[in-house]
Amino acid sequence: IVDVAIDQGGARVQATVALNGSSDRAHRLTIASDVPKRLVRGHRELLVVTLGGSQKDQKLLDADSDSAAVDLGAVAGGLPTVAWSFLKLGIHHILSGYDHLLFLAALFLAASTIRDLLVLLTAFTVAHSISLALVVLAGVHLPPSIVEPLIAASIAWVGVENVIFRGRRSRWPLVFGFGLIH
Repeated sequence: IVDVAIDQGGARVQATVALNGSSDRAHRLTIASDVPKRLVRGHRELLVVTLGGSQKDQKLLDADSDSAAVDLGAVAGGLPTVAWSFLKLGIHHILSGYDHLLFLAALFLAASTIRDLLVLLTAFTVAHSISLALVVLAGVHLPPSIVEPLIAASIAWVGVENVIFRGRRSRWPLVFGFGLIH
């Protein structure tokens, strides 16, 4: 059984699969998607596999890695495993997005002390984590036609501030706001 819900933020697919055979036998499920290949390069698709209400696996699919094999008989990892998985996804998300790298480079150039840099990076990271949580957990989505120009404007704004307002005021509230957009 496959249920598909499409809204402005994307599509959610829920599939129910019947497993044949005894319950003591390990089952391996391979899921493939061609969605990332049909989207603009860099877009990703979050795959979450649950069995009996508990999460078995999660993976970020992209154009180069478009499938996942899940051992349905394996015991799901605990909180440390899930946390490590999300940390790896976050690092990949930052390093694969030129917009994040440009924005963070502008912050590095603007910081006059290590403390300033840590405050700015923390503000950005906390805000960006909030926005990602709102997308994943609450289904909050803004159209790319609004978000993408705002991201570009945030990079330009920080660059202009680096030249004009250097060191004249605290920047963490602005960086926090831009982190919500990114």
